[in-house]
Amino acid sequence: MPQTKKLSGVREKKTSPAESGRDVTKKLLGYVSVDSGQVVIVDPCYIDYAEKRAIITKDPFPEDLSMTRIHKACCEQTLSKNQTGQVWAETETKEPGRFEIAVASNSGWGDGKYPVYVKYSKYGRVKSLEIVFIR
Repeated sequence: MPQTKKLSGVREKKTSPAESGRDVTKKLLGYVSVDSGQVVIVDPCYIDYAEKRAIITKDPFPEDLSMTRIHKACCEQTLSKNQTGQVWAETETKEPGRFEIAVASNSGWGDGKYPVYVKYSKYGRVKSLEIVFIR
């Protein structure tokens, strides 16, 4: 059974090597607030680029001109059958193309505040992030 201990106000859970194959530390990183029923993971340096060049195959809200391009591209994925998906952007090269700019996911229950956990490798590097939408 994994041990849980309190450390610097952050709940830390150390998984056993049998569970993870490695000595990994899991910590509550913080919370993500959701107000559109979805989250997106994107490199911050691409946010402005995504707004200009995100690919929308079928606009889920063509009448809503107040929504940003990246918001519509994320909605296209989160309103799909899988409720998740890859968000693509056009390249700025001479040859037309696209690249993976972000991933979007429905948040399960919709709006709210959801915990985000980080797992560290035995070398102290970030191994993974986990957002828990439904417990």
